[in-house]
Amino acid sequence: MLFPFGMESLQPSDQICDGRYEILKKVGSGGEGAVYLAMDCVLNRKVAIKKIHAEKKSIGTDASGIPDLEQAQAIMATIEEASRLASLQHPNIVTVYDFIRQPSGILVIMEFLKGKNIDELPDPMSLGMFWKFAEQCLQGLSAAHSIGMIHRDIKPGNIILQETSSDDFQVKILDFGLAKVIQEPSEQTRDHSGALMGSIFMMSPEQLRAEPIDFRSDIYSLGCVFYKAFTKEHPFKGASVPAVITAHLEHGLTPLTSLRPDLPPTLISWIERLFALDRNDRPASAKVALEELKSIQAALSAPTRRPRKPLPPNIIIHRQPDSPYVTLELQSASTAA
Repeated sequence: MLFPFGMESLQPSDQICDGRYEILKKVGSGGEGAVYLAMDCVLNRKVAIKKIHAEKKSIGTDASGIPDLEQAQAIMATIEEASRLASLQHPNIVTVYDFIRQPSGILVIMEFLKGKNIDELPDPMSLGMFWKFAEQCLQGLSAAHSIGMIHRDIKPGNIILQETSSDDFQVKILDFGLAKVIQEPSEQTRDHSGALMGSIFMMSPEQLRAEPIDFRSDIYSLGCVFYKAFTKEHPFKGASVPAVITAHLEHGLTPLTSLRPDLPPTLISWIERLFALDRNDRPASAKVALEELKSIQAALSAPTRRPRKPLPPNIIIHRQPDSPYVTLELQSASTAA
């Protein structure tokens, strides 16, 4: 059947966009909406469809029958963000193919990804795997920052390690649903009840304090992701939401070196600087953080040269003309004297 957009959820075999997309199954849901696996019947490929919750993004009317201006502006903001993201076309960001606008909401048609996030990995990440993981995360985030887009909800579930044909992986950053194209620092998005939206374990102190945010909030969250990749634990923990918030605001955490003493100290210092309490102590953007990461890796990869010990005084070096070889002559003690 053709899908009536105003329904609360999609069901298998529902068809949308004049039958082009057929819903196969629901694969996830969150604060911004539900995600479905669907078949693009025109291009014969699987896609992911995100349905933005109607109660948050729909256009209603006031008592006089005039469309609600605030809700209409929310729709237009979502369309602008989807358009910006669709134009980005970066290998480390999920590709947005299309979006369908209806009076009651929006469907975003995206690339379907098959892979795992770091929470689904069986073991803490190895150093060799981390170099590639971190570099690709920062490359994708740097591309978004270059057009003024803050993700606002960087967390393990929004970073997928997609399998490749060479038994390797490709990082894909998902869910820019909370992103906002900015020209200046702005406050963290709130839901209809006024609660902050985002993963509480990864949110920066300025987000938790409802202060203006910028690229450094994404850097903070990504640092928390890197910490968890190496430890399978959140850096800032607590038995309740207020306890987790307090841990962030008081910067109470177990140092990474205590949990992974095998890691290079320079790398540990860099990761912990990403989620520094004072945003001025963090890298200014993903591009800067990426440059720092490459410098650390290059320094660790450079061969170390041991200082040469001087030869004993009774050894004479004879260099041969036009030859890379030398001969050593051992003098007797009396000759050397």
